[in-house]
Amino acid sequence: MLLQSGYGLADVELGMPVTAESVFGIASLTKQFTSAAIMKLVEAGKVSLTDSVSQHIPEYPGPGGGATLHHLLSHTSGIPDFQSLGQRYWSKMHLDLSTAEMMELLRDERLDFEPGTAWSYSNSGYYLLGMVIERVTGQPYASYLEDVFFGPLGLTSITQCDFSEAVPNGARGYFLEGDTLVNADPMSAHISFSAGALCSSVADLVRWSSALHSGRVVSPASLEAMTAPTTLADGSVHRYGYGLWSVDFHGARSVSHPGASNGFITELASYPDHDLTIGVLINGIGNPGKLEDQLAAEVLGFELPKFDPIPMDEAGLQKFVGTYRVESLGPLGFYVKDGGLYMNGLAQREIAVHPYAELGVYWEDFGLQMMFERAESGDITGVVVRGWGPQEMAGSRVR
Repeated sequence: MLLQSGYGLADVELGMPVTAESVFGIASLTKQFTSAAIMKLVEAGKVSLTDSVSQHIPEYPGPGGGATLHHLLSHTSGIPDFQSLGQRYWSKMHLDLSTAEMMELLRDERLDFEPGTAWSYSNSGYYLLGMVIERVTGQPYASYLEDVFFGPLGLTSITQCDFSEAVPNGARGYFLEGDTLVNADPMSAHISFSAGALCSSVADLVRWSSALHSGRVVSPASLEAMTAPTTLADGSVHRYGYGLWSVDFHGARSVSHPGASNGFITELASYPDHDLTIGVLINGIGNPGKLEDQLAAEVLGFELPKFDPIPMDEAGLQKFVGTYRVESLGPLGFYVKDGGLYMNGLAQREIAVHPYAELGVYWEDFGLQMMFERAESGDITGVVVRGWGPQEMAGSRVR
């Protein structure tokens, strides 16, 4: 272990410091645990990756019922992300909805595309995977993970957390409202569930990653499936596997995932060929991916790119204005104010960003680069976010 430490406060009101054993919400890092659980069931012959959703969840016969477990795991099901449903979701995010109520929310939504033909990040798909785990095992999701993973591996801090209640050794989530640090409203663990409701210490996440990549969690064939890129129907390839991105990062193979939820921002990256794992958990404002990148650069000996701002008038900035839904990070909004470009999202209300290229902007404090995509018509249609760990995250313009 090269470094294991905590910085700042886990609980501002109580003055409780962060340690390596402080427990944070890990948001979408949960997905790799869900995918590993499904692969254990595949190994046991209890499910197949070609099983349809409706085969295990008959009350979900809607447009997405024919999608397979492979499609759910790889975000190629076409089932809309529940976070994209607007106020139908956001007005309920604090409620402890039952699976029946979640099915009511999702059942009749039209597919974004035919399963297997495209890639789009979907928390809904991973929620459904949690339901499959419960139906097949006859156990609550968290209990099954405890029995097959956390208990045998000695990962005592990892569990399903409800941050509306006291969590032992738990950090509290915060965000900035203007210049004031305020408590984040906790998202219901019943909604985030197998897509994002687990909590952990950073020490246990590193132990988990070490176990995963050393063959103590799933078989080598299952790990290969989790980390292999996904091939779509047209032959194109997406670097997301099952709950994990696998990318080349400055010449080093990296397997990683970010996470962001109310008050918690996270990153876990492994470099299997270098026996290196880096986990960063933040209970407020920050970019754990930037810190992960900097630590990886220091240990592996590569240089991160630097960006210099370029002048751009207000008319030039207007082309970026809009809202983009970015995989793993949620909605990012861009707007022009007083001749400058600003972004909101990631639990922050107003962030100054600066152009560094005709279609690129840079958030200096976080080390994030956003490269916008332009259609033949000249309209900006999407954005690719870099600098949040080794993976790239794409987003489509939604308005």
